[in-house]
Amino acid sequence: MNKTHHYHHEEMALYIEGRLEEEKRRVFEERLKNDNDFREAFEEYKRNSSIIEQNALAYTPKAIQQQEDLAQTLNVFGKQYFSEDNEDELIIEPIDYETNPEEAYQEIITTYTYPESEIQEIKKSEVSLVRYVKRSLAACFFCVFFTSPIIYSNIQCTNQKLVDNFYQKTSGTRGQLRSASNNPTILINANKLYHAKKYQKVIDELGVITPKQQEYIEAQFLSAHCFMGLKSYIQAIQSFEIVIQSSRKYRENAQWNQVLAYIGNNEEDTPKFQQKLNDILKNEEHVYFEKATNLKSSLNSLFRKLVWS
Repeated sequence: MNKTHHYHHEEMALYIEGRLEEEKRRVFEERLKNDNDFREAFEEYKRNSSIIEQNALAYTPKAIQQQEDLAQTLNVFGKQYFSEDNEDELIIEPIDYETNPEEAYQEIITTYTYPESEIQEIKKSEVSLVRYVKRSLAACFFCVFFTSPIIYSNIQCTNQKLVDNFYQKTSGTRGQLRSASNNPTILINANKLYHAKKYQKVIDELGVITPKQQEYIEAQFLSAHCFMGLKSYIQAIQSFEIVIQSSRKYRENAQWNQVLAYIGNNEEDTPKFQQKLNDILKNEEHVYFEKATNLKSSLNSLFRKLVWS
């Protein structure tokens, strides 16, 4: 009689499944540790359980159906490729692969051959395939080599890329404000914060300056650039407009960056934007005339019209 019959198989099954109670599991593991016969019986039970489980899976309805489908496929394959009527092909006799695998392989190579007509067709197909691959590679190389610069240059024409590429930062207004301001400390701190790119803090610092104070325009100019840094383009447009209407010193810079703010806010097709851009383009003496010309070319690029419009 099998040794495992002396032990409780149900308890072994529960242990394997992880469903044995804590106290019983502790006793079970202690016995495994100290009782060699019990441990051997348990290992044998696990092996037998695994075999039973595999056999059970092999005879499920799904497995049986798969076996039947495979047998039918092999039967059809044998009739189609190894029939007696097919004189061009020879049936390969069983070969002892384990005894001499190299000889068996050579026998397969020399025994089974394609008809000459099929070999010629295969060669023609291979030549055609090679020609097709060469032409395809040449076409790909041509596209990559000649179109990459065009794609790269035109992909820069997205709205945000245009703003980033053409934006003209200010160096601040510290030199002018120290002597002109009644409260230079606020303005000096604001300039320091601006150069540290702490744009929101600059806006908060300058927010206390009212329109009645003489440094108001300079504060609006610096705030507008901070709004550009934060991509708050509507506020930037408004602050630049105040500067344009009130200051000659900062007007051209404000005009140019206001145009970019319109683009950043996706208003490049509006009449207001066209008017602002044309105000710069009609004045060849304008500091940003050349940049405005290049910007207009970028806006009218073919790639932008096809993709980004």
